[in-house]
Amino acid sequence: MVARHPAIDAVEREFVSAQLDELALTNEGRPWSAWKEAVLEWHLDALAAARSDVWIPGLADSGDPIVEKALERFYGRQVADALKRLSTENVKLRRRVLEMSARRRPASGKGS
Repeated sequence: MVARHPAIDAVEREFVSAQLDELALTNEGRPWSAWKEAVLEWHLDALAAARSDVWIPGLADSGDPIVEKALERFYGRQVADALKRLSTENVKLRRRVLEMSARRRPASGKGS
């Protein structure tokens, strides 16, 4: 079975390894159920911390259809505004390129 996970920084991997080593030493000599419970608790704490660090609307499913619809409308509007702004900027840039091209033509034509 191949583990599929995003690339992990080597420092992050060492940190996690050290945490597991600490758990192993703390639970040495205790029954398997205690070790299992300690690892489970550590893992769930790590998941909770990761989820609280990442707040990207839409990525973390709120489960509330009203919230999801509001986010969809909000981001739809954001994308529409960005596309409008980029289209306007594109037209301005094209005009500048044409102006620069027109300025160069007479200079290159005089020498012929």
